[in-house]
Amino acid sequence: MKQHVLQSLLLACILFTSTDVQARPAAELLQDAGVNGGVIVQLGCGEGKFTAELKRNDGYCVHGLDADPQNVEKAREYIRELGLYGGVSIDTFDGRNLPYVDNMVNLLIADDPGEVSQAEIMRVLAPGGAALIDGKKHTKPRPDKIDEWTHYLHDADNNAVAKDTTVGPPRRLQWQGGPKWTRHHDRMSSFSAMVSAGGRLFYIIDEGSTASIYMPSHWALIARDAFNGKILWKRPIDNWYTRFKGLKDGPADAPRRLVAADGRVYATMSLEGPVTCLDAATGETIRRYRQTVGAEEILLSRGELFVLIGPGSIGDGGRLVRPVETRKIMALDVATGDKIWEASDVVAAGTMAVDSKNVYYFNFDVKRAKCLDRKSGEIAWTSGPLPSPEKQTSFFSSRLVVQDGVVLFASGEHSGMTKSGGGETRDDTLTALSAETGKTLWSAEHPPSGYSSPENLFVIDGIVWCDNSSNGRSDGTVVGLDLKTGRERRRFPADQKNYWFHHRCYPGRATTNYIMTSRTGIEFVDLDEQK
Repeated sequence: MKQHVLQSLLLACILFTSTDVQARPAAELLQDAGVNGGVIVQLGCGEGKFTAELKRNDGYCVHGLDADPQNVEKAREYIRELGLYGGVSIDTFDGRNLPYVDNMVNLLIADDPGEVSQAEIMRVLAPGGAALIDGKKHTKPRPDKIDEWTHYLHDADNNAVAKDTTVGPPRRLQWQGGPKWTRHHDRMSSFSAMVSAGGRLFYIIDEGSTASIYMPSHWALIARDAFNGKILWKRPIDNWYTRFKGLKDGPADAPRRLVAADGRVYATMSLEGPVTCLDAATGETIRRYRQTVGAEEILLSRGELFVLIGPGSIGDGGRLVRPVETRKIMALDVATGDKIWEASDVVAAGTMAVDSKNVYYFNFDVKRAKCLDRKSGEIAWTSGPLPSPEKQTSFFSSRLVVQDGVVLFASGEHSGMTKSGGGETRDDTLTALSAETGKTLWSAEHPPSGYSSPENLFVIDGIVWCDNSSNGRSDGTVVGLDLKTGRERRRFPADQKNYWFHHRCYPGRATTNYIMTSRTGIEFVDLDEQK
């Protein structure tokens, strides 16, 4: 496998006009390398002059290496005189082994790598990273087995399953970044949303003081390199949900305000503002979709944005009951910003989903699922009555997933909570509808898997997976149902005892190999080994 990768890398080499990398201006070199921040390493830094030039802005962390201790001392002194030390640092190394974990470096530069092997260089490069060696560019490809997570629930279909075979139980620490603590356990979560695309993480967080919740909030949209954690850019958010919202109050749909894909980031840069498109590499504004003022949820699919726009009655404090209100669904062309169509209905929070043909959602007023034609916005079908909660609370949302011609709706129909074994329970029904007609295909019990949060529902290789994990009495049993028929195909208990009193208040995620439940932190459930 390693030999095959190296052969592919060698085929991807690009000759530069100059064989002496340091003879070229640093800005030009970085541009040609396609690097916009991250960890930059120079082998053979000499006196550090070119190393210092590589520090273009705060999004760069530059590390110079040299096997000669005298060069290191000279380079360190030069960097100190420029006032750059910290963002630029210099170190000795043995001339053969690079002092980095795998997949860490975005760009490695060397006129002469000496005894450092090609395999060692490729080991430390992050997927998508580059090495400029003796005038040639070598790019490390991104493996197909690593997926992106572009939406809160992975994609616009709401199926929170990554097509990823790399993710598994943690083996070591890759990187660590602040803040170490969020602001307050009993108030609004400091962390509102996170997605990942193009080797970067994007998240919305309150960076206000952890000394006291009474200190002001400082909400920001932040981009980090996913492989080394380097902060690439920040954009302040004007106003956001109040930090005084109550314990576990949510809101459950806040994570749906952020999407990233294809070198772009889409977010609401204020609580009631429009959707803004940013450059994923730099954070610069590309476009504002001004007709989307009041946007509450964003989905991106095949070059089109589907935005749920609220009436502007976002409340604060307490465990709020969401009012039954009419909202707009607006479809827009991503590239031009032109509105394709607009429709209005009572759309339940967190239930809007999109596939290649239609837009689906749950109408909380009439307690039915609805389907709109993706091209026109016209109603394609309305389902029969579905089990539904008596009220919508801000911390909970029903789960609607569309996959392979089937619409799944997990209602959480009895929203009244009962204390049981130190946790909360919820009676729930899972209903499968035809995505073409809206007719009911089957229904089944949906095990409780959320505590003050949306519940779990995953479709993997034609099987619908659920787990019983909401409170201290839950045994962690995992159930797999056939997507088309509802017939039970798998069932197995947890083989690890629950030591905590309730689920950890956030919905789980999954890959093609694992379900990651939140029963006692994060548990990796191996679906093949049933372990």
